[in-house]
Amino acid sequence: MALTADQQKKVNELKDLAPYDGMTDDDLWNLIEETGSIDSAASRLWAKKAKSTASYFNIREGSSARNLGEIHKNALAMAALFEEKAAADTTQRGPTTRAIRRPSW
Repeated sequence: MALTADQQKKVNELKDLAPYDGMTDDDLWNLIEETGSIDSAASRLWAKKAKSTASYFNIREGSSARNLGEIHKNALAMAALFEEKAAADTTQRGPTTRAIRRPSW
């Protein structure tokens, strides 16, 4: 499926926000459509990254150290950050109406 210019712009924005390993532009667009917003899609991608890095651990040998556990911790933090942004985004909510006022005849 060929994406429109607007769709491609949103996909590129998502690519700037989250890891998208092995996903095509169409896959990313479908994720945006499924979740309802770019922030929700980014949260889901960061959660996926956190899941794949859950087995990472910190290594220290002599004077050398690699804190691989930080990758998992930071991926979880990014997923939470984008989830909060998505929850605070009021532009993604459905239509609402005001209460109906009927005249009292």
